[in-house]
Amino acid sequence: MVLAVLWVERISLPSDEKFRRAQEGRGRNTSASRPQLSEDEGTRKALKGSVIKRRIDAIKVIATDHKMSFVPDLIEALQDEGVSPRLKVRFPEERCVRYWANKALVKLTAENFHFRWNDSPVLRERAYQRWKNWYTIVPPVGLPRLDRDRPQASKN
Repeated sequence: MVLAVLWVERISLPSDEKFRRAQEGRGRNTSASRPQLSEDEGTRKALKGSVIKRRIDAIKVIATDHKMSFVPDLIEALQDEGVSPRLKVRFPEERCVRYWANKALVKLTAENFHFRWNDSPVLRERAYQRWKNWYTIVPPVGLPRLDRDRPQASKN
């Protein structure tokens, strides 16, 4: 049996006054002074961000947590051209943002409009339009319509 011996040194702590000053100094530039993003806002920011791995991870979170309010964002992500060549995955399609967006949409909505991540741009556009038309006609209850479909206010 091996007996481990821990060497503990006595650490001198700053006096109460120094400690209080240090905490006050840290308080000026902490994240508490910055507005915090809600969990959904953080996920939406990651989904719209420039880092492909974060976009894919955001889509996985949306599907796992069953966040129906992200359906319009996922439909728009079907147009995403992001592919991460350095991402370590078993299958090449798992590197593609639009693959995960379609997978999440099918899981969340139980609909399938046969979108294929590696189809030609014409076929992908047709499947995207089918998703978009479905959402315009039958959006899940309580969800916002796609931004593109909202009527624009007149400038009179």
